[in-house]
Amino acid sequence: MTENGHNPMKPYLGKLVAVKDLATEIKLLCVELLNGGSEAFSAYQPGQFAFVSAFGFGEAPLGIANTPQRGPYLDFAVNRLGSVTTGLHELGEGDMVGVRGPLGNWFPMHQFKGKNLIVLGGGIGGAPLRPVIQSVLDKRADYGHLTILWAARNPSLLVFTDEYDEWR
Repeated sequence: MTENGHNPMKPYLGKLVAVKDLATEIKLLCVELLNGGSEAFSAYQPGQFAFVSAFGFGEAPLGIANTPQRGPYLDFAVNRLGSVTTGLHELGEGDMVGVRGPLGNWFPMHQFKGKNLIVLGGGIGGAPLRPVIQSVLDKRADYGHLTILWAARNPSLLVFTDEYDEWR
């Protein structure tokens, strides 16, 4: 149980409110939590993850790719690699998923206040770093200089390219 009495192993239903191609074989799933899930996830931190279920296929651990301050939905970047992620890729807007969490450690954003930061990420590995960038941008005065180094094996695997201007 967490401090607020939430059991992170309890599954919640989630409805896909948007599905977007991020890169080659990488999709962004935007999930609206139902049956009490939004309360359970109201205070998740950058770096945490959740298990996301594609019904009939199983579940996979996926980093939460946004902050609670950026809206009421959870974002998950999903790279098509196996049966579960392929099942998630086949879903569309309005389809249902299962979500358990939030789980795992998180980035200690409070310890970064007043400091210069370098965020180094790339490809699908950049997804769990997006909330760090969002946190810094949303409270810009709390942090020093932000440098983002972003890469991928090839340009077709770069994620969140539509946000690069905001990051600048």
